[in-house]
Amino acid sequence: MTLIKLTLIGAFLMAVIGGGVIAIAFAWEWAIDIWGIYLSTIMIFAFIGAFIGFLAWGINREINK
Repeated sequence: MTLIKLTLIGAFLMAVIGGGVIAIAFAWEWAIDIWGIYLSTIMIFAFIGAFIGFLAWGINREINK
């Protein structure tokens, strides 16, 4: 149970940080190619983190029923 909650918190933070990075990436469309690769990598991890967080939230809800 605690592990799921930690996963949820970690994934939520990842998604929040990733969301900020995505906003910066869209604001900096003129950025150098290397930065584009770096930001898109972080975006992919952020989406994975958000997906894991959503799964953890769903599992946690089912357990707590």
